[in-house]
Amino acid sequence: MYTRTVQTIMSRTKMVDTFDLPGFACAVEVRCLNMRTKNHRYIVVLDDFHNKKAWEEIPVLTEISFKHKKSRYLTSPASQYPELADYERYIIEHIDSIVAGDTEHAHALAV
Repeated sequence: MYTRTVQTIMSRTKMVDTFDLPGFACAVEVRCLNMRTKNHRYIVVLDDFHNKKAWEEIPVLTEISFKHKKSRYLTSPASQYPELADYERYIIEHIDSIVAGDTEHAHALAV
């Protein structure tokens, strides 16, 4: 299972957007690594990590690299959370939409 510490998520990423999962109590957070100005990298987590200790590791729903206007998923949401397998297409569509919107915004700021 692919994990990141709560401290890494909180100190090295910024939240881009969230969306709800139908039938689940927690939402999905799409976060962008702060230190990258090109070839953005996004970390996607469930928002239930906020009450954990900084050193605790949390499973990452997926991590995405955005290069050449294409999203490349480093892990599959269903492989990280098998209980979300039925929602994988829904999750990926929402993530792709958020990432595309964020990279367009970042590109507009850089020009």
